[in-house]
Amino acid sequence: MTTTTTSLLADFVGAIAAPDPKWLKQARSHLDNLTKPLGSLGRLEDIAARFVAIRNGEIDGPLKKAAYVFAADHGIAAEGVSAYPKEVTRQMVLNFLQQGAAINVLANLHETELTIVDVGVDADFGDLPGLLHRKVRSGTRNMLHEPAMSEEEMLQALQVGLRLATSAQQKGQTLIAAGEWELAILLRPVRLPQCLPAKLPPRSPVREPAWREARRTTRSALSMPFSESTLQKT
Repeated sequence: MTTTTTSLLADFVGAIAAPDPKWLKQARSHLDNLTKPLGSLGRLEDIAARFVAIRNGEIDGPLKKAAYVFAADHGIAAEGVSAYPKEVTRQMVLNFLQQGAAINVLANLHETELTIVDVGVDADFGDLPGLLHRKVRSGTRNMLHEPAMSEEEMLQALQVGLRLATSAQQKGQTLIAAGEWELAILLRPVRLPQCLPAKLPPRSPVREPAWREARRTTRSALSMPFSESTLQKT
């Protein structure tokens, strides 16, 4: 299964063509000729130009938009590095489905189809209507003690996204946003200790002791000599 999924991933990525520089140049030229100071819209101009380039200049007609929120739990949250208990993940998923979150407001405001995906929440939602059930496993493992995911699990999770992207394309959706809901987000295995600033960001819900513990835990986890064989023994 791993070989098949790896091959699928390679084929999918290989089929993605780079944006044509010609369209990127034309889009930037158009933006620079609008009645505004050059670059005054900041990163929004970069996003707009890239969108035009990806679409090869085909931007006529209304956009058909979609947003996906992927929900999952991190095993590392057991180390007390999150501002909230693990149960909040399940509660927030229910909140999304009841139209009670900011993403629901934004999606409705911009006429965007919103899909909530359970890709790894450590809870049983049963046949809850409105939730897309694509659980790979019930939360990752605690990366302080063992690898958070096996290679096969990682590829399964990626395949969930690939299939949803393919489905969106088949439905004619032209602009897609992907987001995530998870606790201990700062301690995902891809994060490096130096990416965690020494001081808390403004208005962060994480308290100082938990922040210091997060930095310590990340350094400890990344120093562990885990491998795929470690998982096979556990």
